[in-house]
Amino acid sequence: TTDVYGYPRTPGDETDELRDVGLPYNRSKGLGDALALRFCRETGLPITVVRPATIFGPRSKDWVVELGELLAAGWVVTIGRGAVPAGLVYVDDVAEAMIALAANPAAIGEAYNVVEPTSITWRAYFDRLADGLGVARPRFDLGPTTAYALGWLCEGVYRTLGMSSRPLFTRHVVCLLSRSQHYDARKLQAAVKAFPVIGVEEGMARTLAWLTARPVG
Repeated sequence: TTDVYGYPRTPGDETDELRDVGLPYNRSKGLGDALALRFCRETGLPITVVRPATIFGPRSKDWVVELGELLAAGWVVTIGRGAVPAGLVYVDDVAEAMIALAANPAAIGEAYNVVEPTSITWRAYFDRLADGLGVARPRFDLGPTTAYALGWLCEGVYRTLGMSSRPLFTRHVVCLLSRSQHYDARKLQAAVKAFPVIGVEEGMARTLAWLTARPVG
């Protein structure tokens, strides 16, 4: 995942160092990423690391199913007007990229960002899902600082109450929605000429077709 870069203000490429910002997901993924590449160097086991940004598509729990339910309930807010790129990449394109890299000896020991070249903002993505579902678009917006404080507070309340489920609002979500996820994927495009096969536009159409035909309950 591109989360290993620590949500920089300006997303870079694979030459950027991994950065631990203290969030559990970012920390665990960074440790796993570094361990895999070190194991490749030390043992010779052929390992390639892929770092997708925001994977979406049919059956996506976080960015399609749960987001669709929250939109229908009117619980979705934008952060910073939703102006930053979402770094979307369709699930089939991630799979195709992984298969192509696995068959490429030159990819051994390398890491690749997997991000759709077409840039779409979070606001545009939320609106497309809402329109496709026939529900209201998000109407409320929070500034990044306020949103981060709210995420911290929600996490603290859940910890205090001993709740094991994921809080509705987290610092991780705020980082994703307030910092551009459109990482440089030119290294991948040079290695996998056919990427992307489906693309965001067709991926959105397929996702909405699945989501609107999905049984409720």
